[in-house]
Amino acid sequence: MKVHELKLDEKYFVLVNNGLKTFEIRKNDRDYHV
Repeated sequence: MKVHELKLDEKYFVLVNNGLKTFEIRKNDRDYHV
């Protein structure tokens, strides 16, 4: 299994940590494959 560790900007971390931001829709800008 491959693990991708990504950095998260502090302003978004607060939202994620508080449960206010649970997902994000993005373009395929990193070319990850399943």
